[in-house]
Amino acid sequence: MRTFRVLLLLGAACAANAAPASVAVTSTANADCTYSISPASVVVDAGEHSGNVSVTAGSGCRWGAWSDTTWITGWYDEGNWTVLYFVAANPSTNQRTGTLTIAGLKFTVTQTGAPFVKGLSFTPPTVVGGGKDARGTVTLNQPAPRGGERRRAVD
Repeated sequence: MRTFRVLLLLGAACAANAAPASVAVTSTANADCTYSISPASVVVDAGEHSGNVSVTAGSGCRWGAWSDTTWITGWYDEGNWTVLYFVAANPSTNQRTGTLTIAGLKFTVTQTGAPFVKGLSFTPPTVVGGGKDARGTVTLNQPAPRGGERRRAVD
């Protein structure tokens, strides 16, 4: 068990530059907890991807997970010692890197850029809703055909 001292500035004391009040806060976190994750990183192509990260920790040790970016989402299950993650498709031709912080450790996702298609550009997605039920659209901007050119759809 650890005890921390927290300084507080409240109301008039803050305005009058008075000395801060001091409050003792006791943490019930297990000081003996150590954590590890596997894998520690992944490299994926520009498409959508999902996977999981295993967490190892001592009995009674608590942990959580959060993302530093909007294109990586994660859900954690302390009972199963697993983090499920989803990586959104990368509409840019640029590589990008983001992290999930899991039990204080960094899980790094590196995603390659989308292939470059000459003459095409993308309008950033518009997303409606949130979480796994989010819906959105991406607009593909293609220049008008020049004289004599034909276009056909390609799967």
